[in-house]
Amino acid sequence: LAHAALNAPQTRTRRQALKLLLLLGAGSAMTYGLREQLPLTPLLADYSSPIGQRRTVNLHDGSQIRLNTGSSVDVRFDAQQRLIRLLDGEVQMTVAPEARPLHVHTAHGVLQPDKARFNLRQFRDRTHIAVFEGRVQLAPQAYPGSPLQLEARQQVSFTPQAWSTPHALDAGSGAWADGILVAAHMRLEDFIAELSRYRRGQLHCDPKVANLLISGTYPIDDTERVLDLLHVSLPVRVKRFTRYWVTVESNV
Repeated sequence: LAHAALNAPQTRTRRQALKLLLLLGAGSAMTYGLREQLPLTPLLADYSSPIGQRRTVNLHDGSQIRLNTGSSVDVRFDAQQRLIRLLDGEVQMTVAPEARPLHVHTAHGVLQPDKARFNLRQFRDRTHIAVFEGRVQLAPQAYPGSPLQLEARQQVSFTPQAWSTPHALDAGSGAWADGILVAAHMRLEDFIAELSRYRRGQLHCDPKVANLLISGTYPIDDTERVLDLLHVSLPVRVKRFTRYWVTVESNV
């Protein structure tokens, strides 16, 4: 298990030095632009997980962050508040109760959880949150009205301007934390896109089989096995040009 910054001073010092160099050498505007670029995000983040791996971080306040594949976060605690910023990817958080408020920032808004456990995934155009326990207050970045109160077993997507209609959790919400990808009548193209998150290289789905439906539970730690078993339930085959360039296509 990874631990909070106080337990890894040398690593934090190196990251802070790198951030300082960027600030001094490029100016705040350019640094922000660099920070938004995917290749630099894990390098500059306080905590990150490589593609195909998951990571657990225990913070010194008792909270826990579980990072999914290719994810990164920054953590800033001071005497007045606790701040966590999701820079990229997906996390599952368990928030310890404390007098200091906790705010979680994404590219699309700010969350304030209350004794909550929840899953948070950031896409390019939106963020999705699924609340397992407790409650979470949601305020989109540019929304002028009152925040949305999310209760346990609710999920919602939001942009900087608005949110979708809250609805009940899916059966597979947050299953990645247990190493599982759950598909329930999922389009094959969408399934392949999800599976590709857990491996390096290019994984494609031929448009001819994109709308085939797939259901089941699949281990995300062994994507090769998942691909090899697709033909058992679907009329497809896996064509490997190299280990890092794979296409799922029709076997007809």
